[in-house]
Amino acid sequence: MSAIVRGPLHSEQASGNMGSMCYTTWRGISVVRSAWSGTYPGTAKQLANQAIMTTLTQMWGLNLTASQRDQWEDLASQLVFKNRLGQSYKPSGYNVFIQRNFQRERMGWSTTGDIYAGNGAIDDGNFELNTDLGPVNVEIYFRQSDLSAIAAGAWEIWKAGPYDTQARKPIEPEYKYLKHGHNVTVQYDSGLTLSKWYWYRARWIDIDGRTGIFRAGQIQFV
Repeated sequence: MSAIVRGPLHSEQASGNMGSMCYTTWRGISVVRSAWSGTYPGTAKQLANQAIMTTLTQMWGLNLTASQRDQWEDLASQLVFKNRLGQSYKPSGYNVFIQRNFQRERMGWSTTGDIYAGNGAIDDGNFELNTDLGPVNVEIYFRQSDLSAIAAGAWEIWKAGPYDTQARKPIEPEYKYLKHGHNVTVQYDSGLTLSKWYWYRARWIDIDGRTGIFRAGQIQFV
């Protein structure tokens, strides 16, 4: 269940959980629903991500030269980030270093204190879902209109579901990381339940650590 709200929590906008309620947006409308009640166990992937953060934090403070940190600060001065409420803010060099190198590490690329040169168009292309019954799976496409590969270094896929109805849209915590790929335009997911609805979202990650916007789609497995 969810309710549309106006001026949630006597504020301009709210996002996230407060007690048993979750404040979020749906199709540009502020809504409040029951908070997700799941837990985040210390899985191998979560522990690996924590290790990456520890390594990068230590690298910034102990391994980067003053010149390298200045270069990251210069890069950060040219960028604008957005928080969960869509508000713009200026990041620090440390913020940009952590964000980009974290994504590089997740994609299996090594990192140093140097700034990598990207190769461009990480938000171009078509995101499509298709059921394929031989073998039984969902095909997840992310490619240009002429079916050629996009120049970004890698892309990742997240999944939510199964759901009983088409009307069910996932909230953020219900998306679970599925997989990532390098230099491919199609990925697959299997082991799904017939007649159930699933959501997938995907984004490009360039070799410099920049991430594209998430493109999302819904499909019924039939």
